[in-house]
Amino acid sequence: MQQASNDDVARLVEELFSRHRERWHSQLKQIRRPEGQTYRELSKITATALAGFCHTHRNRAGELLRGQAQWSRYEVERVIEVLGLSDDEASSLSSLADHAREGGQLADVSGSPLVCLNQWNRGRPLLEANHRVSLGSLKHPLPPAVAESARNSHEVGRLVGLTGWSGIDWAEAPGQERFDLEVAEVDYKFVLATASVAQLNKELLAAVRSAAESCDVSELVRLTPFANIAANVNVVSSDERVVLAQRSGRVKAFRHEWNLGVNEGMKPTGEAIGESSENFFDAAKRTAREELGVPEESLDAVVVNWFGYCTTCVNFYVFSHVRTSLTAAEIEKAWRLDASHGHEIERLETPELTEELLSEIGSGSNVESGAWLHHATVSAERLEAAAPLLGVRLG
Repeated sequence: MQQASNDDVARLVEELFSRHRERWHSQLKQIRRPEGQTYRELSKITATALAGFCHTHRNRAGELLRGQAQWSRYEVERVIEVLGLSDDEASSLSSLADHAREGGQLADVSGSPLVCLNQWNRGRPLLEANHRVSLGSLKHPLPPAVAESARNSHEVGRLVGLTGWSGIDWAEAPGQERFDLEVAEVDYKFVLATASVAQLNKELLAAVRSAAESCDVSELVRLTPFANIAANVNVVSSDERVVLAQRSGRVKAFRHEWNLGVNEGMKPTGEAIGESSENFFDAAKRTAREELGVPEESLDAVVVNWFGYCTTCVNFYVFSHVRTSLTAAEIEKAWRLDASHGHEIERLETPELTEELLSEIGSGSNVESGAWLHHATVSAERLEAAAPLLGVRLG
């Protein structure tokens, strides 16, 4: 068979969805869509169907149909199941997708939705003593479109949204060692609505990315005032294994996708304006405890080395890494027995932490039972940089 590409797979999927439209069209009506939104082009309809049937994010579905990402075996199997493909059709699709993977046609990670605002390394680490997060107030009102999107939402939860920073540790200003942020409390349902509204507005997303690439936080706050700060935390065991987590099918976004590390939104802990709130280091410790049941007293090291903005999630992001005295087996047991948010994870794996593993994740290659979260590539890159500070020698 000639070498196949992601474009070839995308074209065949479009053809199959068109051919079997009647079979899945009735099921499509059961998928919740934003009120008033219409899908006139087949590609948009197909993307919506893929997002619902494959339990993946609509942005990834669009990437798959544009030939910008590889089809995982899980996604191919879901298409076969949903469309009720014949043996010949199923064989053709599976074979084409396999050849695209074998041909090295990897996901295009050059257009990553993650934009770096600041990062640290072994020569210039972020120290907890030089980092403070304080409570402030929102500087911009709730956009009407966001209010309407959240009107029927029953989601509850307290998170923080970034309102600005007062001390920035830039590489160009080595004398300024502080990295201080001001945040305000935001409601979880408005965070979800902000992302939903922005993802349907190409002009807004383009403006957001331009502001992020210009490191214009004031403009980011103005454009998406209810964007929260999310923490991605890599957890390394005492026997030098690392946590890979597959998200549950019960969570709101990125269902069944795999990540290097675990995720949680930062939360407000102060009571009055100007008081200290949870910082990056606090968030890393809490995330390890809530998502995996790893107790804070077991943590030997906490490293924070990346802060930026994600134009897919429409929020700020921080990458942190912790080393625990627990073994990989003890982490898995703690997740099953002690993790208060453990239900958000469907499956846990703890492979040996090696350069080969990080290279595989960083390349954007797919996993057998799903796909990588869009920020897993950056997570692998930042974990490699953090390894020496965690006392790990990559094999």
